[in-house]
Amino acid sequence: MRRATPLPDGRGRIRASCDHAIVTAYWFLSGYGLKASRAFISWAFAILAAAFIFYKCGISPSPTLGRAILFSIESTSGLIRAHLPDKYSLQWAGEVVQVGLRFIGPVLIGLWLLALRARVKR
Repeated sequence: MRRATPLPDGRGRIRASCDHAIVTAYWFLSGYGLKASRAFISWAFAILAAAFIFYKCGISPSPTLGRAILFSIESTSGLIRAHLPDKYSLQWAGEVVQVGLRFIGPVLIGLWLLALRARVKR
């Protein structure tokens, strides 16, 4: 219900707007931690979008699409450090995308595991 409430006027509007944005993103990405498929699809979409950016302008010389997908999967995990072979170099756009993946990847994996836990717990 917090997502559906109108924003207040005057003081506290910025805080309420931030709260509203966070709750809406939580609902959109994982259905309040209850929809595992929604969190997994969001994670897969983030990987494919990043791989496309790596393929087009993030890595030079342009790698194969498979190598770009593998690099984006490696970038979503803090456990695996993504390294490019010596013949490739990461461009500025690629570095920005990799930083974004290193943040959003574990968040989406966590939401996915939270939803799976809620499903198994019932």
